[in-house]
Amino acid sequence: MIPMIILLLPIFITVSVTIIAAYFDLKKGIIPNKLTLFLFVFGIAINSLFSIFFHDSSYVLNSIIISIITFLLCYILWKIKLWAGGDVKLLTAITAAIYQAPNILNFQFLDLQFPLIAIYPFPLTLIFNSILISFPFLIIFLVFNSYIHHFKTKKSKYSKILNLNVLKSKILVNKLNHDKLLDYFSLKNKNKNYMYKYMDLMDRDNIKTRFKNYKNVILKKIMFSLFFSVVFLVFTGIYSNIYYSLYFLSFSILFSLISSFLFKLIKNFKNFIKIASNKEIAIFNLNEGMIIGNLNIIIDKNYNKSFNKLIHGLDNNKSNINIKKINYEKSNEKQLKYTLSSSTAAGLTLYDISFIKKLFNNDFIHETVPIKIGIPFAPSIAIAFLITIFIGDLCLLLLKLLNNILNHLQII
Repeated sequence: MIPMIILLLPIFITVSVTIIAAYFDLKKGIIPNKLTLFLFVFGIAINSLFSIFFHDSSYVLNSIIISIITFLLCYILWKIKLWAGGDVKLLTAITAAIYQAPNILNFQFLDLQFPLIAIYPFPLTLIFNSILISFPFLIIFLVFNSYIHHFKTKKSKYSKILNLNVLKSKILVNKLNHDKLLDYFSLKNKNKNYMYKYMDLMDRDNIKTRFKNYKNVILKKIMFSLFFSVVFLVFTGIYSNIYYSLYFLSFSILFSLISSFLFKLIKNFKNFIKIASNKEIAIFNLNEGMIIGNLNIIIDKNYNKSFNKLIHGLDNNKSNINIKKINYEKSNEKQLKYTLSSSTAAGLTLYDISFIKKLFNNDFIHETVPIKIGIPFAPSIAIAFLITIFIGDLCLLLLKLLNNILNHLQII
């Protein structure tokens, strides 16, 4: 009989490897291939040992088949740029070592038996758990990166704000000519925009105007919802009941304001994700594996032939970038607009970096390009694997909790 320590060895090794992979992904932004290869070979080897000992070839066959299926599923996620190549290899290696849900600890909590095992295969549970875990981790990571970026730029902004305070005091105390002060400030600080922004924020009349505009928007929304609510009440005949009419009008106004607030909140959140997940980097600091964001390229029609010559010379077998022509309001006049972006989560190749440098040397792009910040997904996989072992399928848990809440509400 195989000792219990040998049966638990795949779980122990897999947990250790996923934690190490999470560390490397956080520290260096990459999961070492040697690490995932070790786990994959170990998984096939240990399951081969189980097949020999138990005289059952299903152990090693399931290990190979399930890992192949996992790779194909994760490959799709890699193609749609949800995961990086290292994450695909790590999940494939995990399922090679543990191809079915381990049931090492059973306990009951809130009338539920844990771990919760879904009807679909174990790899899907691991993938679903990883995606669910990644959302809070993604927000934390982006907020942290945004804070670090803000902290790094704080000193330079602080010095500029000090200069603005000095300039504002000159305006208030000395009552100097506004245009002369702007010229003085632009010569001294080489950036007139900071002056305009600061004075715009400090202008009381401007603040009053903004508040007035915001108040007008709210009044328009209220009037708009009242108009359509009254039309609805008249056509349905509900207006005869004063109680229901007032209730409906109040609900429509509240719904209009809340939905407007939520829409603006979602829009601001999308903008935050877009800004926090990108950064500008100098072309000559580009490295292999970096993912280019949407880089807009505006070409004068007189130089479009030389630009097209560069594009047609791009070898798609060596390149991971896309260049597409897009509609542009000035495209019918003198300019054409293109967008350059990474085609896969594998990021830039050395060939791509050389091509981007050619674009810069020919004055088609500026000296910096937007780079997507690599979101480390290995920590989510490590946490998801631990949750899968002790709690089980999170999707199934959420469904069961929701079902219990609904049943409780029906009883009340």
